[in-house]
Amino acid sequence: MHKLAYWTARQIQNIYRYGPGYEIHFMEKKLGIIKEQPKADWVRQQEFWQSHHDLIQREVKAQYRMVMGRNADIGCPERFTEKIQWMKLHDRNPLRSRLADKHAVKAWAAEKIGTEHIIPSYGAWESFDEIDFSRLPKQFVLKCSHGCGMNIVIKNKKILNHSKNRNKIRYLLEAWMAADYSYAGMEMHYSDIPRKIIAEKYISEIDGGLYDYKIHCFHGRPEFIQVIGERDLSKHTAKQKHYDFDWKDLGWTFADYPDFPKDVPRPGCLEELKQNAGILSAGFAYVRVDFYVIENKILFGEMTFTPAGGFYPYKDRWTEQMDIRLGRMMPDLGGGIHKKQI
Repeated sequence: MHKLAYWTARQIQNIYRYGPGYEIHFMEKKLGIIKEQPKADWVRQQEFWQSHHDLIQREVKAQYRMVMGRNADIGCPERFTEKIQWMKLHDRNPLRSRLADKHAVKAWAAEKIGTEHIIPSYGAWESFDEIDFSRLPKQFVLKCSHGCGMNIVIKNKKILNHSKNRNKIRYLLEAWMAADYSYAGMEMHYSDIPRKIIAEKYISEIDGGLYDYKIHCFHGRPEFIQVIGERDLSKHTAKQKHYDFDWKDLGWTFADYPDFPKDVPRPGCLEELKQNAGILSAGFAYVRVDFYVIENKILFGEMTFTPAGGFYPYKDRWTEQMDIRLGRMMPDLGGGIHKKQI
């Protein structure tokens, strides 16, 4: 398991065990912060980010060094992975929180590209006990609004009639709802997202049998597509390929999943995918926009501003040179000036 993923899983377990304030107590202890008196968690959360920026930056650098095996130049970032760290620390655009919100982003995206591209939701709740499962269809997906990887696929809701299954799902959702996902990778925009449990339509093709088109956009321009398929959600495995918009294999991929051994079929709606990604990414220096295609119909997935927390260790065809090339697609940040073209 990835070191950071293991750290996050361990923190979620402790948050559930010790209460929703645990992640704040943990980071205060880790960064050497001492509070004079107890305060409400949400107040401390805001003070934590606003008053201890230097300490948080130190933690970001430590995480980067742990995962990437090198020091990050956040003052004058050049690499893609470094610029994601800079944006985590300095980009205060409140729209990032709204669009990273798995619930709120749907209404925003519907206004931009149309409701026909939005996966329907059945409701959103603040706790497991508020959900009236009798009003939900036989199949649906439960997910939390404020993080990544917080999904439970219910293929037959009769399993909820058994207390063991119901308690297991309750335990997991309550742990996720108690967790401030922003602390895992210091992704501050997740901290402001209202925590909701969402139930949305189950689409069988998405459950492992469908391609996920992740379009990486720079300055509102879709530049390349990361295609992920053969996904096993329970084992966190998949395969991938990266293409340009002429559907040419770019010859490299991030090292998070292995390559497909063969080419992925070109989607018939490729131009529409590009157009929709351009509409949704307008105004942002970088964002990844995800879509699915079912019977040539495009469905919006999500928007991600800091994929993998900006931690992509170099391995195989994902190299430092590619990291620098992607970094040059983003604006100069922190006063940095790019060196000559590689």
